[in-house]
Formats: sequence, C-alpha cells, structure tokens
Amino acid sequence: VGRAPLDTQLQALEALLTQEHVVAVGEIGLDRRESMPAIHAQLEALRAQLKLANRLKRPPILHSVRAVGLTLDELRLHGPLPWKPWASAHTRRNNRRYDYANSK
Repeated sequence: VGRAPLDTQLQALEALLTQEHVVAVGEIGLDRRESMPAIHAQLEALRAQLKLANRLKRPPILHSVRAVGLTLDELRLHGPLPWKPWASAHTRRNNRRYDYANSK
C-alpha cells in the first residue's frame, strides 16, 4: 500500500484548506477502538494533518477515543501552534453529549 493513498488524501485536503471559507482542519485525531486502523497508521496521518494545519494556519478540530494523552503529546510536538489558542472537546456519557468548548 505504501504512502500513495495518504499523499493523495493530503493533496486533496490541502486544496480544500486553501479555500477562503475553510477555517479549520477536522475532525482529525486518534481512535484506539478495535475496529479502527492500526495506531501507527493513524499517527502518521495525524502528524501529516497537523503539519499541514500549522503551515496553512488552520486550527484542528480533534477527535480522540482512548488516546487523549497520545493526542496531546502529538500536539505538543507540533508547537508553538500558529493559531489562536482554543479547543473544542466533547464526550458521550450515558448517551448525553457534553461540549466543553461552550461550558463554564
């Protein structure tokens, strides 16, 4: 398989991100559920997406399932970040959605 599929996806993503009305990259992140791709493949994609987000100065909207620490480690490796500091995080517990970006 190699890198060709990832490179093609990144080229398509970059074309979208350069459009004026696009303000963020997302959802991107890591998901350790069994049904998801291997974590090394997800890390490769996340790193490439964060690099692209940094270069184009677009903040990421993150998705992390059972991998919050690893996701935060990856963000730290890509700092300092060129976008204004903000975050949106949510979780589902008992079928209720909690949106921490809008809560106090």
